[in-house]
Amino acid sequence: MDAMKIVKIALSFIALLAAALGVAQATGAIHWPPGLVDIVMAGATVLGTFGVVPFALSASEHRACASVAMFASAVGAAHAAGTIPGAPKIFNIVAVGAALLSILGRWDAPPAPVPVFVTPEPTKTDPPAEPPKAA
Repeated sequence: MDAMKIVKIALSFIALLAAALGVAQATGAIHWPPGLVDIVMAGATVLGTFGVVPFALSASEHRACASVAMFASAVGAAHAAGTIPGAPKIFNIVAVGAALLSILGRWDAPPAPVPVFVTPEPTKTDPPAEPPKAA
């Protein structure tokens, strides 16, 4: 397994762990400062877009998911900075959605072009078949 594949898998796990952190914070299982959770989830969402590609979507679908994830990540970071007021649980839920959309928003480089093979025409070494004679 090459190093880049290992890095992509690690980034995927970071995004999923951040989503789990947001769910735990929103449900009250952990009591960390909401700003810290928002910052961690916003950063992990951005990093998560560089992970492995779990589903085969079109390029426009990947871009749409990544765009929404980045916007939600920016909203979460703004909430963590105190510029957007609101309940931390709501922003944690938004951040969980952003982390999951960042997973869908990943895309790989386009596949290498498939070489075009030209089938050779059959050689004409055999004489043409004569039509059957009428009896």
